[in-house]
Amino acid sequence: MMTHLLNASATKANLALLNQAVDFLNGMPEELYGATEAPVFPSSIGAHLRHILDHYDSLLDGLESGKVDYHSRDRDAETEKRPDRALQRIETIRTRLTGENDRPNDFKSDLSLRISADDPEAEIPTTAERELFFGLSHTVHHYALIAMIARHNGYGVPDDFGVAPSTLAHRKSLSSQQSQQSQASQ
Repeated sequence: MMTHLLNASATKANLALLNQAVDFLNGMPEELYGATEAPVFPSSIGAHLRHILDHYDSLLDGLESGKVDYHSRDRDAETEKRPDRALQRIETIRTRLTGENDRPNDFKSDLSLRISADDPEAEIPTTAERELFFGLSHTVHHYALIAMIARHNGYGVPDDFGVAPSTLAHRKSLSSQQSQQSQASQ
């Protein structure tokens, strides 16, 4: 039986999302990056990005140790305040993530879960591939929040930033249908 390597499309998609963050952060004023506007935006762009990067670190650390734990994160405060620190972390994560392509798809790990702050930790089996796909969803979700904060503050955001791949595919399908209908009516 042939062993397949870690899902290359999931790795590629995660790397593309991290590249989006690099593009988005280039030129962003530090004041905007760390700004909060309670009660509407109690967390800053930096806090959301730090949270995302913490999850990637937890995933990659867990693949090395055999136990993924998204709850026990470092929560690096400097990443919340300084876009240059976030860019450094993104580069490190991209390098580590690229190295994960050599891990077999059938690699198994435990996922540590906490249902609430009062409940004890539980563990369930997971795979590297499943966690990479979780990383995609989690990152897009936080990018959507980041995009709202940035737009609220007048900062330009690409149309596809923080939009789920399924939504982008749906929009593309609608655009194609509209184009076909327009051509048919001419």
